[in-house]
Amino acid sequence: MARTLTELTGKKWKRGLQARAGGAEGADVYTEDLPYHFECKKGKRPPLKGALEQAERDCSEGDVPIAIAAIDRQEPIVLMRLEVFLEMFQNHLCWLEHRSQ
Repeated sequence: MARTLTELTGKKWKRGLQARAGGAEGADVYTEDLPYHFECKKGKRPPLKGALEQAERDCSEGDVPIAIAAIDRQEPIVLMRLEVFLEMFQNHLCWLEHRSQ
C-alpha cells in the first residue's frame, strides 16, 4: 500500500511501526505531511469494522481515519465513516469549483 500511495501522490509513504510507546498503535501506512491515518488489513475475512475503529482510536487529532482491506487477492476496499467521506467530498467539490474559475 505504501508503494501504491507513493506512486499516486508523488509523496513518500512508509510502512509504519506496528506499536508506539504506551501501547498505542501507529498507522500501518503514513506520510509526514498529509493528515491521514491508514489501517490496512488483508486475509479471507479481515475485520473491517475493527480496522476502522482502530484507525479512529489511534489517529492523531485532526487526522482522517481510514481503513483499507484486501480480501483474499481481491481489489482492496476503503472504509470510512459517512460523515468523513461527505466532508472530503464537499472539499473536493469546492476545489473543483475554485479550479474552474
